[in-house]
Amino acid sequence: MIGVINVGAEKKKFYGWKLICALWFIYFINMGFALYGGSVISSNMLNEIKMDRSLYGLGFSLQNLFVAIPSMVIAASIMRFGIVKTYVVGSALIISASLWMAFVASKPWHFLIGVGVILGCGIGFGTVIPTTTAVSRWFNRYRGRAMAITVTAPGVAGLIVAPWMQSIILKNGGNWRIGWMICAGAMLVSVIVAIMFIKDSPEVLGQEPDGGAPANVSACGNNTKKVVATTYDWTPNQAYKTVSYWSISIGACATQFPFFFFVAHWILFMMGLKFDATICAFSMGIFTITGLAGRLFWGWLMDTIEARVAFISALVLYVIACLLAISIVPGNLIMAYAAAALFGIAFGGAFVCMQTITASFYGRKAYPKLNGMIMLISGVICAPAALIGGKLFEINKNYTASFQLIITIVVMGIIALLFAKMPKHENEK
Repeated sequence: MIGVINVGAEKKKFYGWKLICALWFIYFINMGFALYGGSVISSNMLNEIKMDRSLYGLGFSLQNLFVAIPSMVIAASIMRFGIVKTYVVGSALIISASLWMAFVASKPWHFLIGVGVILGCGIGFGTVIPTTTAVSRWFNRYRGRAMAITVTAPGVAGLIVAPWMQSIILKNGGNWRIGWMICAGAMLVSVIVAIMFIKDSPEVLGQEPDGGAPANVSACGNNTKKVVATTYDWTPNQAYKTVSYWSISIGACATQFPFFFFVAHWILFMMGLKFDATICAFSMGIFTITGLAGRLFWGWLMDTIEARVAFISALVLYVIACLLAISIVPGNLIMAYAAAALFGIAFGGAFVCMQTITASFYGRKAYPKLNGMIMLISGVICAPAALIGGKLFEINKNYTASFQLIITIVVMGIIALLFAKMPKHENEK
C-alpha cells in the first residue's frame, strides 16, 4: 500500500524541469564538442593539412549551410520517430564526421566533407530543433524561461570545452586527431542521456505542460492579464497563410546574419584596431558571457510582455552595437568591449525570442515543421554573412560597410516584426 502511494505521489511531480536539465546537458555536449571543440580542432589541422584561409572558411560556411538544409527533414523525423531517435541520428552523424576526420582526413576536400557536410548535418539533427521542440511541448506559460535556461548551454560550452580541447591537443604534441576521437566519445554520452531522460511530451507521463499551470496568460500589473500563448494548435498550412509567420521568419534572418558575421570577423576587426591577441580573445569571451545574460533576461521577458515587443527590443541592441563599432577608434578598449557586450546581449535575447515566439503563436503540434522552415530560411539566407563581410572588407579596406549592411538587415527585421501580432484562429477559445 505504501509503495502504491509513493508511486502515485511520484507521478504528480512535474518532470519538465528535470527534462530541462537533461536537454541542457545534451545541448552542452553536442554544441560544445561538435561546434566549439570542432572549431578548435580544425584550427590545429592547418599545420598538417595545408589550406588557404578562404578554403578553410568555406568549410565553416558549408557547415552553417548544412545545419540549415536538412531542417525540414529533422522536423519530419521528430514528428514521425520522436525526439530521442532524432538526437541519436544527430549523434551518429557527428560520430561519423569525427571518425572520418580522426582516421581518414589528410586533404582539404576531406575537411570540407567531414566538417562542412557531415558534421553540419549532425549538428542540425542534434541541437536546436529537437531541443526547442521538447521545450515547446513541455511548457506553455513558462516557455520563455525554460527556453532561455536550455539555450544557455552553448554559451557555457564555448567557455569550457573550447579552451579545454586546445589544452588537450597541446599536451599531446599538437595531435589534433585525438580531439576528434574525444568528440566521438562525447557523443556516446549524449546518446545515453537522451535515451534515459528525454521524454517526447508530458502526455507520455500522464502530465500536462507546466505541470497543469494556466497556459495562456501572464500577469501584467495588478489587475490585467497579457496573453502569451495560443490556445489553438495550428496546422503548418494555416500558419503559412498568416502575416505573422513570415514576419517572424524575417526577424530570424535579422537575428542570424549579425551572429554569423560577428563570429567570423570580430577578432579580425579588433586586430585591425591594433588590439593584441589576448584582448581580442577576451572580447569574444565578453560576447559569450553577455549572451548568456541576454538569453535569461529575454526568456523572462517573453513570458511577461508581448512577444514582438520583446523580440524588437533585442534587435535594437544590434543597431546600437553596430553604430558603436563603427565609431571605435584604435586603442579605445572600453568602446570595443561595450560593442562586443551589446552584440552578445542582442544575439542571446533575439535567439530566445526567435525560438519561443513560433510555439507561443501557433502551438506545440506544428512547432517542429514551422521552426524547421524558419531555421532553413534564415540559415540559407544568412550562411554567406561571413563571405559577404570579407568581400566588403576587401573592397573598402575596413568593416564599416559590413556594419552598415547589418543595420539595414536588422531594421528590416524590426519593421517586419511590427506586423507579428499573435494570430487568432476562428476556432480558438
